[in-house]
This record gives sequence, structure tokens and C-alpha cells, in this order.
Amino acid sequence: MSWDKRFDRSVVLPDGKTLRTLEDARRHILALPKSEHETTAWQVAIEALLVAAEKRPVMQPSGENGSVHSGTT
Repeated sequence: MSWDKRFDRSVVLPDGKTLRTLEDARRHILALPKSEHETTAWQVAIEALLVAAEKRPVMQPSGENGSVHSGTT
């Protein structure tokens, strides 16, 4: 797996943190509380991360400006 791959567009999180590589995203997900990374939204993100690391095509974030949301309101 290649974790050093850069995203086509940086991902800006709601807290302002910017994820630029698969490794940035992996570290962010691993730092989440277990209760949060077990949500459907994060499970989808984790699957997309693994797909990208395995060099398969992956979908881009759907938020404006590359933003993503944790799925909580």
C-alpha cells in the first residue's frame, strides 16, 4: 500500500485541519474515538482510504472546497 500518495485536492476538515495525503487521512482516522470511527460515514471514508492506498480509483469528497463532515449534526 502507498500511504504517501497526495490527494488531487486537499481535504479541509470542519476543525480547519487539512489532509493532503493518504497518510494524513490514515492518521486522522486512527486518532478518532472508537465510537466515532465506527459510524457509517467514517466506515465509508475508511473503505475509500483503503481503496486509494491499494491504487484503485476512489471517489472525491462531495463537500464544497473538498470539505468533509463527520456525519454528526
